[in-house]
Amino acid sequence: MMSIKNPMLGMVLIMILSCTKSVKKEPLENAHQFFEKLSKNKGLWVHLPSDTTIAMQSFIMKFELQEGDTLRGEILGFTKTGDTISFWNIKEYRVAEKDTIIFNQQGEYGSARGTSYFPDSLTRESRFIMTYSNGAPQMHKNTHIFLNDSTLLTKSQIFDKQSQKWVKQPDAIWTFNHPTKKEQS
Repeated sequence: MMSIKNPMLGMVLIMILSCTKSVKKEPLENAHQFFEKLSKNKGLWVHLPSDTTIAMQSFIMKFELQEGDTLRGEILGFTKTGDTISFWNIKEYRVAEKDTIIFNQQGEYGSARGTSYFPDSLTRESRFIMTYSNGAPQMHKNTHIFLNDSTLLTKSQIFDKQSQKWVKQPDAIWTFNHPTKKEQS
C-alpha cells in the first residue's frame, strides 16, 4: 500500500473522495424527483411550435413513472391535416450497479441509446447516439429544464461530422396539460 508523505495531500484526497461519494448518489435522487415532476397527473405535456414551416400543429409527450424508478413515455405529433404520428417511445431507467440512468428511444424513424445526468431535480441532461431508420448515426445532446411546475424547456444540439461542431437546434417550450375529467375516467 502506498503511503502519503504529505499530510495536507492526504487530507485533500479524503475530501475529494468523500465529496465524490456524496455527489454520486445525489443525481440519482434528482432523477427520481425529475421523473415524478414529469409524470405527475398522467404526465401530459404539449408543445405548440411557432414555426409555420413545420407540418405539425402540436406535439404531445406522455409520461408514466413505473416501479423501480423507470420512466416510460411517448411523443406524438398532430399534423395540420388532423393525422396523429407516433414519433418515439421512450424508456429511462436506473442501473444501480453502475449508478447510471440509461436513456432508450425507439420509433419508426430510428432508435437512440445513451445516458442521462441530473445535476439537480429540475434539470435533465442527456447524450445519445440516434441511429436513423436508414442506418445513419448522429450524436445528440438534450437538456430539459423545468422553468416552473407547468413549463418545461428543451434545448437540443446535434453534432455535425463535417464541421466537427455541435449545432444548436430550436428550443421547445412544453406546457403541462392538466387532463380534463373526461380524460381521467
